[in-house]
Amino acid sequence: MRSVTLTVLCEGPTEQRFVAQVLGPHLRTLRVFPKGQLMTPGGGVVKFQPLREVISRVLDQGKDHFVTTMLDLYALPADYPAHTPRAGEAGSQRAMRIETAMRQKVNNQRFVPYIQVHEFEALLFTDLEAVASHFPDEDTQAIAAQLRRHAKVPPEDVDDGKETAPSKRILKVVAGYSKQVDGPAIVGRIGLDPIRRACPHFAGWIERLERLAPEPDHHS
Repeated sequence: MRSVTLTVLCEGPTEQRFVAQVLGPHLRTLRVFPKGQLMTPGGGVVKFQPLREVISRVLDQGKDHFVTTMLDLYALPADYPAHTPRAGEAGSQRAMRIETAMRQKVNNQRFVPYIQVHEFEALLFTDLEAVASHFPDEDTQAIAAQLRRHAKVPPEDVDDGKETAPSKRILKVVAGYSKQVDGPAIVGRIGLDPIRRACPHFAGWIERLERLAPEPDHHS
């Protein structure tokens, strides 16, 4: 029964840990074996052309090698295709437009582009009680209440302002929040299914990854 290898090109260690701790165990049951790969040592935003070169090298490894991205829409470099925002456009619409343009540039069916709206921490807003309960030494009820005041919209619609992006909202409430350690751990605590229900753009990406392995051939 054929399986596939999936390279997840990650913006930072947070996304890399998410792949190892949450996405990997889920996809391996479907014969998709993901590995998070940092684009730069220690992580950080990366321009499109270097990304494109890495994508090509992965795809050159053979037909069972797939590649996807996990990059934040927040602070995405301006050289990405279709980067320019449009008036009245939701973040998820803009992300999908960029993904479509990336797919056209790479032009390979084994490339699954994904842009996170607006950043990884948006996923945490699926369950603010889970965020609060991750910090047992703090006043969990107060944390949850403060976070709810910060975000009365769907998680993927939390805006991308420099002071109001999802991670900035969390840091205002929990000064000790560690993006690399706490972020993936809280996502694991919440679970993929609730996040998929609350975050349709994220859900669409997971569904595409689940379908990467070929269907078993039942004919002998």
